[in-house]
Amino acid sequence: MEPLFASFMLSFLLFFDLSSSASPSRISQLFESWCDQHGKTYSSEEEKSFRLKVFEDNYAFVARHNDMANSSYSVALNAFADLTHHEFKASRLGLSASATEFRRPNLREPGLVRDIPASVDWRKKGAVTQVKDQGSCGACWSFAATGAMEGVNKIVTGSLVSLSEQELVDCDRAYNTGCEGGLMDYAYKFFIDNHGIDTEEDYPYQGREKTCNKDKMKRRVVTIDDYADVPMNNEKQLLQAVAT
Repeated sequence: MEPLFASFMLSFLLFFDLSSSASPSRISQLFESWCDQHGKTYSSEEEKSFRLKVFEDNYAFVARHNDMANSSYSVALNAFADLTHHEFKASRLGLSASATEFRRPNLREPGLVRDIPASVDWRKKGAVTQVKDQGSCGACWSFAATGAMEGVNKIVTGSLVSLSEQELVDCDRAYNTGCEGGLMDYAYKFFIDNHGIDTEEDYPYQGREKTCNKDKMKRRVVTIDDYADVPMNNEKQLLQAVAT
């Protein structure tokens, strides 16, 4: 079993006294504590034994990495410590494979910004909502789309409103496939064609596909008129786009 990559181990941190020489009984104790903290239960003893082995492998990966003297960062066990790398990718990385085939007619240069700052942190300007959790639904594309919309709306109107990923998961089905993956460009087209999207509060995220609520589709709180994609590997244009 392949351990979770380090980049995935950095969020939702759960710090233990990690030691590369931990005994099996110590690993079992840590696993039970981890299960209690994250509300984990399993359908059978066989499943629990398998998850314990995965947890042990990920524990060993974390311990080995943190023992390296030349590493510039540390990692820790998190809420995904009972998943293999393959399982994590299947459940969390929901960008549609068709993304590489999508022909982006909206590739164009962002508007010129003459005085580009050395850095931009839109969180400090109040343009980013609180951290959201997509759960086991592969709807990362919907969170990326609403995140962009939320930021733009704050910049333009001064109001930060958390928008509904669930509306996208349930209703944006022309090309996107809910928890099975999707593409942000299709979500932006949905925003435009539907003349807006509902709020997170009114149409809350469920972490699974449900029947589209067409009444809530009509509650168009925030909308956009257009969108543009920054060409791949063009840092100058990306900087221009982020600065606006």
